[in-house]
Amino acid sequence: MRAGLVVTALCAVHASACFPYAFPPGEAGVGMAYDRSAHQGLARLSAGVHTASIPRLVDMPLDFGLGYMGDLYTAKEGETSKVRTHGFYGEASRFFYKRPPFRASFGARTEMLFGGGEIGWGALARGAAELYQAGTYTPESGDLCHIHAGAGAFAIGVYVESGYERLPSGVQAFASTAGLTFRWPFAYGLLVWGCQ
Repeated sequence: MRAGLVVTALCAVHASACFPYAFPPGEAGVGMAYDRSAHQGLARLSAGVHTASIPRLVDMPLDFGLGYMGDLYTAKEGETSKVRTHGFYGEASRFFYKRPPFRASFGARTEMLFGGGEIGWGALARGAAELYQAGTYTPESGDLCHIHAGAGAFAIGVYVESGYERLPSGVQAFASTAGLTFRWPFAYGLLVWGCQ
């Protein structure tokens, strides 16, 4: 209680130097895809909130996720990368193997895709494996300059996915992706600039 009052006083005195933050538990992915219909490479990026990162749900056999994704065509010589499509995704996976610190899952992802004022969709099968560490993270006692805490799971993993997409342009696409995933827990804290 006393630490909270001191931090509040610090923030009141140095309001411009006090930055509270909070991150929902989630997962980000970065991968390289190949669009078999266009015979072109893609960079696929995604980030969303996932239940297997939530403190009370880390040990459950299921993971549900909602997030946002985007595909970029790989740049050709003398050109910059171009956005192929972007949109929302929903994902459901089941962990078929789970012995800490390793777990593996299979599942499906659906996509609502945007581009050129039109809407498309996608349906992909997905497999993933990760090394993870679950726990509760508390701030160091007495250190008012570094107040960071949270709970849930940290993880790094790999994934593969493949499936059908009907792009917003109406073109049918078949894409396969392989990449890395990064999972983080619910986290919150306070950054105090200039605090010694």
